[in-house]
Amino acid sequence: MSKLTEHYRLLLGLDAPWEVSEVSLSLEEKCVEIQLVHRGGAVTCPECEAACGIADHGPERTWRHLDTMQFETVLRARTPRTKCKTCGVKTTTVPWAGKQSRFTLMFEAFAIEGLQACGNVKNAATLLTDEQKGQARKLISPNRAREEASEQAPHPIESLPHGRGSAAHTLAAHSFCVLLQRV
Repeated sequence: MSKLTEHYRLLLGLDAPWEVSEVSLSLEEKCVEIQLVHRGGAVTCPECEAACGIADHGPERTWRHLDTMQFETVLRARTPRTKCKTCGVKTTTVPWAGKQSRFTLMFEAFAIEGLQACGNVKNAATLLTDEQKGQARKLISPNRAREEASEQAPHPIESLPHGRGSAAHTLAAHSFCVLLQRV
């Protein structure tokens, strides 16, 4: 195991029998892909929870994970399928995602926190004075023009002034909400 694969194994919190076999970076696609492999004998049947052997591995699946720096991160793995005496051949669960989810548990938790923040931003916006709303509009207008020109969401940090003020924080949360809606 290389230092890089060990590094990502620790970051993902993976224990045996799961290992990181490869980490690849695509600068063009701005994506980090992490290949995971199951190296083990006994697995647990997802229906009756009996210990059983591995029948085979299903087709490769992908899960969206939290970003690595500014790069989208995707986990890839072939999930083991059980050879259960009672239930037959069943796809096992993985420790990083819910059953049949396309997202990791960490990504789902992050998305939920972000959506909750969107609700808080909406509630906080009702408390803004007319002057603060005017300041927010001045900040939003250039960002919207830039977004329409590039057809991409503005970066929530780079597109904001770096001074003090709740309007900048509100816009950062708004940008996050827009990004979540596009996932």
